[in-house]
Amino acid sequence: MSFKKICICLILIFCIIGAASAAEDVSTDVVDASDDAVAVDAVSEDVSDSLESVVEDEPVVDESAPAQDILTSSPLGDDPIIIFVNASKDSSGDGSSWDEAFGGEWAIDDAYCEITDIGIIYAADGIYGIDPTLDINYPATITFIGQGENTIFNNVTTPIYTAGNPERAFTFINLTIAGSYNDFGRSSNFINCTFLSDINMEKAIQDYLDQGMITQVQLDESGDANTYFFNFDNCEFKNLNSVNSPITLYRYSQAKFTNCTFDNIVADSIISRNGDFINQDGIYFYDCKFANCNVKGVVDIPGNIEIADYCAIENCDYDFDATTDIAMVDEYSHNYLNATKLKVVAVDSVVDISSSEKGVVVITLTDGANPIAGATVKYTVNGGDEQTDVTGEDGKFTISGLTGEVTIAVNYEGNDSFNPISDSMFFNFTEEPVVPAKVATKITAPKVSAVYNVAKKLVITLTDKDGKVLANKKVTVKVGTISKTLNTNAKGQVSLNVATLVPKTYTATVKFAGDDSYIASSVSPKVVVSKKNQKIYCYP
Repeated sequence: MSFKKICICLILIFCIIGAASAAEDVSTDVVDASDDAVAVDAVSEDVSDSLESVVEDEPVVDESAPAQDILTSSPLGDDPIIIFVNASKDSSGDGSSWDEAFGGEWAIDDAYCEITDIGIIYAADGIYGIDPTLDINYPATITFIGQGENTIFNNVTTPIYTAGNPERAFTFINLTIAGSYNDFGRSSNFINCTFLSDINMEKAIQDYLDQGMITQVQLDESGDANTYFFNFDNCEFKNLNSVNSPITLYRYSQAKFTNCTFDNIVADSIISRNGDFINQDGIYFYDCKFANCNVKGVVDIPGNIEIADYCAIENCDYDFDATTDIAMVDEYSHNYLNATKLKVVAVDSVVDISSSEKGVVVITLTDGANPIAGATVKYTVNGGDEQTDVTGEDGKFTISGLTGEVTIAVNYEGNDSFNPISDSMFFNFTEEPVVPAKVATKITAPKVSAVYNVAKKLVITLTDKDGKVLANKKVTVKVGTISKTLNTNAKGQVSLNVATLVPKTYTATVKFAGDDSYIASSVSPKVVVSKKNQKIYCYP
């Protein structure tokens, strides 16, 4: 008799009681048992469309199978058993490579029967069934590695009853969990996994207790009941429609979700608690994203308990208005919660390093509009020892007593509300700054004589004292009812049509107001507008 068959027989003997409960829950998925093969419904109706391509496409396998890379970051020890499986293969090898992979829908069953201590199972794309009468119930540490979301595990149960060492854990990487019944009992890690169906954690234990199949759970060294841990990292839960919750957490379990996405979910809540909390039980969400979710709350924890002691939902993103309020229904029959700590989006910081007084530099820290008060800012002078100061109510602090050539480098490390920023500025405090004297200007505007309604322009030229034309300077001209401010062109000139004025003699006022470089000047030219001569024609 082969080793694999011996394993199967032993497991059937030790697990028949626990398997009966799991088999009852998934009885609707078992068909054609008379042919010595257990066929599991590939997917529930809600996810069948998502999986059609998996059946039609050729399976994808990673021929390199970098087991050595996985081992460097997993608790598998130095000599794990490595097994390859491929659901699309009609025949099975010894599992030692992709070419010799265990084949068929039930290849996972064959593979984990070979592992009694530590192992890695690489799975090609395809749909894998888990025999409900042969629960993954071995006292082993196993890592299951798929090729992506088209590597699908259907109806997974991992009970811990009679499982030996409760500290042994499973790890699922790069695969999809689907099917109509999934109950995880063994502590598990899920990394880059996709969930297309509902899952339970520790339901089997509760069923055993309720049915009297066991009287108490396994205790730890201190005599307390064990809490089993379920960690979800960078996982996606999508397209789920549940009457209650797609995730149900029973007593003796802790679930932690980090950087996970929950998309297109219709349910009462994302996760609900069944039973009270003991030992290290809890529900935790960190840096997760909730989109297109039609739920009353992310978490539903019934009972009159201090929810904050067992639950944290922190720094998550929502496409709805989330608060930290607890919505209680019917005297604690439901406690809905969306957040315990809302995510604060930090804004950019702006630092200004300036000096308006010799030897004194002022550091100003703002958010672009408002001062950032009470901020600890580090700075150095000419690369010397790092010093710190704290901004006042105006967002400023002063560095004084500076001499010679100075470079001030500033570093603000930021916080939850403001992003970090660094900058530096050079100053020369060796000599008093020399402010160049303003240059005198001259406006030229010759007298102009015009005939009413016959176009004639008053031409004005602006130059400096040496006759250099000044372009792009504002010149104001007032004459009669005309008043305009014009910019000089490249020739330093502006012009104005005066023939529209009522015929008479005017004194125009032309002014240049000056600026930082040039002194103001003005001139008052004469403008004469005459009536248009009328010609009289005599006809015989």
